Amino acid sequence: IDIRKDSPTYKKWFSVVLSDKKNNALYVPKGFAHGLQTLTNNVIVSYKISVPFSSKDATGIRFNDPSLNITWPDSLTEISEKDKQLPFLS
Repeated sequence: IDIRKDSPTYKKWFSVVLSDKKNNALYVPKGFAHGLQTLTNNVIVSYKISVPFSSKDATGIRFNDPSLNITWPDSLTEISEKDKQLPFLS
């Protein structure tokens, strides 16, 4: 999701399926948000960040923000309590 307020693509998003069969990955640059949904059981997610992790700075955007209208590939069945409480992107 482009979260750069001055960008012509602000609030635009796209999706990509990452697969161990394709051995693909995704780079998410500064100014963009990302989310994920696993499509199979027993998934291992690995990611790197450009700065040391700080729990006080960790935040997010609600998965069902109506202003984004994200089309998830599968029905949402398990959502953490933390993710349910995230704010909408204003």
